Amino acid sequence: MKLILCLAMSFLALPAHAQADDPTLFNPVTASQFEDPRIFPLDAAFGAEHGVAIPAPSDLYLPQHDQLHVRIIPTPVPGGAEVLAVEFSAIGASEDDLTFLENIQITDARIPMFEDQDDPLVARLNLAASLLQQQFYPAWLAAFPDAEPVGFEGVELGNSAAAVHLMITYRDPRQQAIMLTRAVVLLHPDQPESLFVTANIDLDRVPVTDAASLAGTLTSRVLNAWTFH
Repeated sequence: MKLILCLAMSFLALPAHAQADDPTLFNPVTASQFEDPRIFPLDAAFGAEHGVAIPAPSDLYLPQHDQLHVRIIPTPVPGGAEVLAVEFSAIGASEDDLTFLENIQITDARIPMFEDQDDPLVARLNLAASLLQQQFYPAWLAAFPDAEPVGFEGVELGNSAAAVHLMITYRDPRQQAIMLTRAVVLLHPDQPESLFVTANIDLDRVPVTDAASLAGTLTSRVLNAWTFH
């Protein structure tokens, strides 16, 4: 069975509105930030505190930096799947002077194990890819008509069995910025209950032009360290 990845991985020439000498440009990612990360357990205790089921418990490794504000936002909705958002902002002249950089939004996803298939993992990836292509992208395009896909591929992230991501650029009128959205399905290695994570990056503040600069973003660092229990 061939993996369905209909968009080959390629980066477009993304608009760069922030220049290297612009004092508002902020790229706090350094190796030292992740030497002593804050480990945030998304687990049964979190679920009990906020009244939401956590079918795919995980540990999130969050960066620490004196110029970085990390806001954890529980987002449970009765009967809904979204459970948590984490927002990263640059700290300016005061603790209240914040500039949005990136965020991640975490939602439950169920991808069957397909144990009756010749290659169960490929079957799971096919379904994950199909969900991104047939459900997520049309919904994003309806909200942002200028949305344009710039990458679609299988990836390895954390201790997930496998993952697939779709990347889209668009102008967000709320932020007045060019944004990169990275929609990721993380397949749990041992159960159907998995996770759907959406990372949003303000390209005016955190330039991403290729795979290397994507890997250096805060949200990519978090995804690369993702740990299912």
